[in-house]
Amino acid sequence: FGDRCRSLVRHGAPQVKSLVTTVLRETWWTTPMSLGIWSGYSFFVRKIPVRMPNWWALTNISHLVDRKSILGVFLGSNVAFLLAGAYLLRWKAPSSMQRQKGDKLLGTCVIIAGLVSYIFHHFQAYGTPDVAHLFCYFDHAVA
Repeated sequence: FGDRCRSLVRHGAPQVKSLVTTVLRETWWTTPMSLGIWSGYSFFVRKIPVRMPNWWALTNISHLVDRKSILGVFLGSNVAFLLAGAYLLRWKAPSSMQRQKGDKLLGTCVIIAGLVSYIFHHFQAYGTPDVAHLFCYFDHAVA
């Protein structure tokens, strides 16, 4: 039995290493998404407030609530997402260029990222810290 186990490890380990390497190489970008899912689960199901780590602290801007012009510009900066998404959804390529596949998907994703970013920044400015932290994770997950 021991020889069979050693043989299995000796021959199987390179295949497992190759599989793990491939998965990490091709899906590394999903890590922020998993943080968004976990924080949502913690907040809504387990009723545990989520917090950003100390080394990635969320800036408290609640002291700017009375400064409408500053917050207007801050929240308005998310318009760039909406404009970029709209451009991707409606772009008419010149006849000399082929329209790239995925423009509609990318445009939709950019608009969704902009909406989530706006919601996060809104709660960062006007909401409670617990909800702002939650939407900070969502913002990172979607962006």
